[in-house]
Amino acid sequence: MSTNLISLGLQYLTPDVIAKIASALGADRTLIGKAVTAALPALIGSLGGVASKPDGAINLDKMLNKQDPGILDNLSSIIGGSGQQDLIKGGIGALSSLLGNSSVPSLAGALGKFSGLNQGTSTSLLGMLAPALFGLLGQQKQKQGLDASGLAQLLTSQKDNVSAAMPAGFSDLLKDADIPGFSAIAGQTPRAATPTSTEVKTSSRN
Repeated sequence: MSTNLISLGLQYLTPDVIAKIASALGADRTLIGKAVTAALPALIGSLGGVASKPDGAINLDKMLNKQDPGILDNLSSIIGGSGQQDLIKGGIGALSSLLGNSSVPSLAGALGKFSGLNQGTSTSLLGMLAPALFGLLGQQKQKQGLDASGLAQLLTSQKDNVSAAMPAGFSDLLKDADIPGFSAIAGQTPRAATPTSTEVKTSSRN
């Protein structure tokens, strides 16, 4: 498939959204931008590993059916609002259910070491990004008429995109993180990364 989930995701995670996330979490927006560019491919790669197993694909499909289809359009208004904590809690719970309870703190720890964010902020960021990613997957599921098997195919087809988008150095940190299904991607040598448009724009605003 030609669909690039990372590129699609970054279309919604604009510099304004990055700035709003940073404000809501009380963190530097440059660090948040750096963390987002690492977290997105890591999450997609992790979900690809889960979806490569029949039970995992079915569980992910069921979870997407329960997601708010309008989450992508409403994300900016939820961040910093009264629904933020529920969004984070739901995102962390969904990731823990799919990846395993130890995977979220492991991923948050690796993300924190890479970006300079503390563990709590990294965890909250993952909790915000997960519903957005699920919303994106739900959008593609509906648009392409995908069942659990098709969803698995979409995610596993992202391997090259994930490898290309993975920031240099982050893969090494992920090697020590206990994230099911991610070892094949984490074991690859990442390309020498240049800042993404999101990172450049957020950096230039400081």
